[in-house]
Amino acid sequence: MPSWKIHLIFNLIFIPLFWKIFLGNLFSENLILFFFLLFLYELFSIFPDIDTSKSKIRDYISLILAAIITVMFMFNININSVIILPLGFLILYLIFKYFPTKHRGFTHSLWFSVFLPLFFIIIIRILFSFSFYDGLIYFMFLFSGYIFHIILDKI
Repeated sequence: MPSWKIHLIFNLIFIPLFWKIFLGNLFSENLILFFFLLFLYELFSIFPDIDTSKSKIRDYISLILAAIITVMFMFNININSVIILPLGFLILYLIFKYFPTKHRGFTHSLWFSVFLPLFFIIIIRILFSFSFYDGLIYFMFLFSGYIFHIILDKI
């Protein structure tokens, strides 16, 4: 099984080819969207290994999810205790970090490799509002980052 570094490097090597064939100068007008999609492309190239307890991506995603949920609680529920929020954050982080999963389970499936990029494209479309054609190109871009991880694992 390749490490997360190998997945990132492989996708960085492949991205110029994908760019030339599919994207052309699609991003010449919107550099923010370009860098955002590039970040997501690389994130998607290591995301399937979230089902491994020792993965770096699982550490970061666990931290981010615990922080988001804690902040949501902080703003939506009137909690005045100084101890409850950090304790809640720690408990959420540990649950996400050590939740038992099977490596190469659903996150390494074709279904999930379609669902996750589609979900993100819907969110990005709400933020940036672009055409259906552009959305399809962005989807293929993110999907390729994800599916290349799965292909590289098979090699």
